[in-house]
Amino acid sequence: MRYKQPLSSYSYVSKPVVIEAISVAKLQEQRAADWEGTPMWVYRLKGTVWTYDGDGIIVRTLEGDMRGGPTDMLIRGTAGELYPCKLDIFNTKYEPCAY
Repeated sequence: MRYKQPLSSYSYVSKPVVIEAISVAKLQEQRAADWEGTPMWVYRLKGTVWTYDGDGIIVRTLEGDMRGGPTDMLIRGTAGELYPCKLDIFNTKYEPCAY
């Protein structure tokens, strides 16, 4: 549904966007399996944009270093940026698609 003007200056709806994501737990599994099946965008940025930290990961973002725990998701946004996201927030905002 498109409007020529916003309904109010305070109410907006997110545009549909497609992102890529992988669970931090899945990263740990793929690390143990010598990275077999790991998406290239994840593997290529390992060690430069994100690193392991115990059972989680540390992701370098424009806002500073962010930690993702084993139940979190690692997201690649529309501009290629990586950031961790809590699973409950991820499930509220995203659903699987066929891209």
